Amino acid sequence: MATIVRRQPRGCPEPVYYYHETYRVKVNPSDKGKGPGSGKSKVKSRDVYLGTARQILEKIQAGQRPQEVSKKEFGLVSAALRVAEEIGLVEVIDSHVRKRNQGLTVGQYILIAVLNKIAHPTSRNGIRDWIKQTVLPEKLGIDPDLLTSQNFWDNFDLILSEDDVRTQKERLARGEIDEYELFSDDVIYRIEEGIWRQVLKQYQVPLDCVLYDTTNFFTFISPTTDSFLAQTGHNKHGRHNLRQVGLALAVTRGSGLPLLHTLYHGRRSDARLFPEAMTDLVNRYLALTQGTRELTVVFDKGNNSKANVEKASELKLRVVGSLVPSHHKDLTGVRLNRYADIEGQRVYVTRKEVFGIQAKVAVLYNEATYKRQSRRLKVKVEALREEIRAYFESHKDKPKSEMKLALRDILQQSEYGRYLVVEVEGRRYKRLVCRINLKTYRAKLRTFGKTILFTNDLNMTTEELIKLYRGKNEVESQFRQLNDPDAIAFRPMYHWTDSKIKVYALICVLALLVLQLMNYRVCSYGLRMSNSVLRAELADIVEVAMVYSLTRVVKQLTTMSTVQQTLFEIFELQRYAPT
Repeated sequence: MATIVRRQPRGCPEPVYYYHETYRVKVNPSDKGKGPGSGKSKVKSRDVYLGTARQILEKIQAGQRPQEVSKKEFGLVSAALRVAEEIGLVEVIDSHVRKRNQGLTVGQYILIAVLNKIAHPTSRNGIRDWIKQTVLPEKLGIDPDLLTSQNFWDNFDLILSEDDVRTQKERLARGEIDEYELFSDDVIYRIEEGIWRQVLKQYQVPLDCVLYDTTNFFTFISPTTDSFLAQTGHNKHGRHNLRQVGLALAVTRGSGLPLLHTLYHGRRSDARLFPEAMTDLVNRYLALTQGTRELTVVFDKGNNSKANVEKASELKLRVVGSLVPSHHKDLTGVRLNRYADIEGQRVYVTRKEVFGIQAKVAVLYNEATYKRQSRRLKVKVEALREEIRAYFESHKDKPKSEMKLALRDILQQSEYGRYLVVEVEGRRYKRLVCRINLKTYRAKLRTFGKTILFTNDLNMTTEELIKLYRGKNEVESQFRQLNDPDAIAFRPMYHWTDSKIKVYALICVLALLVLQLMNYRVCSYGLRMSNSVLRAELADIVEVAMVYSLTRVVKQLTTMSTVQQTLFEIFELQRYAPT
């Protein structure tokens, strides 16, 4: 027989409990059985100390197995949310866009789309299922069932509606506005500027140097769908048969934060977009800094033109760019013994008129690049020679005139054809002559390993010129992130109308801004890592919920590494952690 016994020992402030049990044992251990005649037995008892009532409860809870265990994304979404709250992303958007009569605000919908892009890019249809796997519904106080694709479209329409776009297209057709103005005068520009004002309040980001470049993204929009933005053109991913949209991006040097973006139709050239984009960039710079410092813009050779350089000078910009080596034979022909050694880099420095202005020019030479490029050229030219020889041997029976036309076509279709001179000699016994065009071949060799930089600031040091241009890789790095299928993922868009594409581009750029600010914040604490590593470390911090009963649920975070604990403190994630 067993029971729980309550006792109050002398001097003990609260009662304690024992497990009390009584039982019989045989006097003679060899006796067996329980009935009459089975042998004498005696009663014994034993007590097991259980503790006070509180101690018993703690022991029960500690030893109880949960009925259900679930996990939710915590670290990455919470860190991104922390930065988004710092820069007032929701508040800025809501201050420029009116709210619908019910449901979430426009700013909240954009915030959720931004967090989705950073953590786990999906279509609008997939956001509802994704967010249920995170701590965001609880932290933001939202109902995930509100996040339908239709609700997203309706709120996007409040930022820029298709009716507004249609009106602008009609004005464009009448010649009242140009192509650039079609989308430039909208609330998106003001939202981006308002968020940057908050960024500058929270972070000490220098704006004196901006890196500018353009790219494009192919779409799967049908050729019959009415869209001004999606046009066919030369696609950087080789999908020339698909319609594409163009994106111009200006990012801050050193931190890679997107300061300005412009979406344009896929057939427009980079150089034609440059003047308007630079005007917008200067206006934003002046609005954010009151023009306290001189602005330097670094851009790629795809934006080179006399009109663009003149426009930059008109806007009082310091520009740093590069020139196509084959267009400046006087510079590529300079002997290497005239190059100086500047911080381990062989450089030839001079002044030259470039696009109608007097510019400082620096020609950089890299021996390893020269060897790699010359080796590649030799291999490609030899491969073309073999193709020509093979054709000649297999078609000797054809007339000489027909053979010449075929060989000419082979040369014209190859980008290396200009480096060969091909002739067919003889009448009855034809003979192939295929030799190197030494003039063009040597001229090409002189351009290898050389990068030509220029600036309109004649007083800029050569060291600064080189350093500024090398920073151009930062904007290319941001384009790689926009193409990353695991984060941001500009493609595929899942949008087919111009107004939605425009808002979608804003979401992608804001997601890039938040992600770069996260890295910028980590770097300011002396911790350096790529965005992919940062995302992976934060994503490994997961909230686990253990359900013991209907009234008892325990939530806690998974065990963190030293790096994750540091990130936890940097982003002040304790405010989102379960209590």
